Amino acid sequence: MLLALAASGCSALDAEQPVALAPEGEWTGRQIETLRQAARCWNLQFGTSLEVAPDVAWPQEVRLRFTDLVCVYAVARTSPSLPVRVDICPTRFFFSAASGNREPFLFATLLHELGHVLNIRRHAEGSLAIMASGEEKRDLSQIVPPGFADEDRRLFYDANPGFALDAPCAQVVVDRSLSPPVCACAR
Repeated sequence: MLLALAASGCSALDAEQPVALAPEGEWTGRQIETLRQAARCWNLQFGTSLEVAPDVAWPQEVRLRFTDLVCVYAVARTSPSLPVRVDICPTRFFFSAASGNREPFLFATLLHELGHVLNIRRHAEGSLAIMASGEEKRDLSQIVPPGFADEDRRLFYDANPGFALDAPCAQVVVDRSLSPPVCACAR
């Protein structure tokens, strides 16, 4: 299947296999922790294995970098063809809340883009979905969603037919009071 997708220019990663998230360029320790927390959300909700591994070559690897070029048209962009890349607008360009804390915006951006890394190619219609487009998120309270919406789960399973890993959590919630936000299983 991967060979057919690669030939068509529409490659996909196997969401049931480990995926290394490899930050390129200058990432701060806080930014890497934010990436780690965003990956943890997907791992808890679906049983995926997204791991931050900057210096290790894995069979499935995603390169993430900050670049001014993507800022012209988006906050971030995932290129799904192999090698998979995520280009992110540098956080200095993110608008910030009154506190000046840009981590919630980076977290929300990474959380969303990791959905594209996991083969989701469309956006959700609901504004509280993780996979909603930026245009759907009208106010600051919606920047970091409270957790995965039913629509996010449908998009994931539609994009990964036959996905058979067990999810550690029935429902993941995002603790937005922490910096960076942290996901946990709902009680």
